[in-house]
Amino acid sequence: LSKFFAEDFSSVLTSKESHFQQYGTMTWLELKEAEKLKEMQLNFKFKSMGITSAVNEISHRLKILLQQNEDRSDLEKMNREEFVIDEDRKNILIAERAQKISDIHSMYVKRNTWHELRAARVRQKCWDSMEVKSVTLLSFAPSSTAF
Repeated sequence: LSKFFAEDFSSVLTSKESHFQQYGTMTWLELKEAEKLKEMQLNFKFKSMGITSAVNEISHRLKILLQQNEDRSDLEKMNREEFVIDEDRKNILIAERAQKISDIHSMYVKRNTWHELRAARVRQKCWDSMEVKSVTLLSFAPSSTAF
C-alpha cells in the first residue's frame, strides 16, 4: 500500500516538476497542488507502512504454514482451500463480488442498448430517409485520382 501511494503521488509530482523544469514556471495552482500531494504522501506514509508490515507478517506466517504442510505426509496434508479460516467472510466476499459483477454487466447492457438506440435513430433520420442512397466510387488503380 505504501508503494502504491508513493508511486501514485511521485508520478504526479514528477510530472509537475518536469513541467517546471521544461517551462521554468509553475502556476500558483500547480505549486499548491504539488505541495498538497507531498503533504498527503507524508501523512499516509506511516499509516501505509503499518499496513504493509502487517500484511508482510501475515504473508510470512502463511508461507511458513504452507512449507510445513508440504513437509507432511499425504494423509496429514491440507488442501489450499482449508487454510481459509473465516468461511463466513469468504462467502460474504464472494457474494459481494457476484453482485458487483452483476451490476457492471447490467450497466454495460444498458449502455449498449442506449448506443444501439442512438445508432438506429441516426440510421433512420439520415440513411433511411434518403431518396437516393450514396454510392462509393473506387478507382481501378490505387494511385490514380478521380476527376
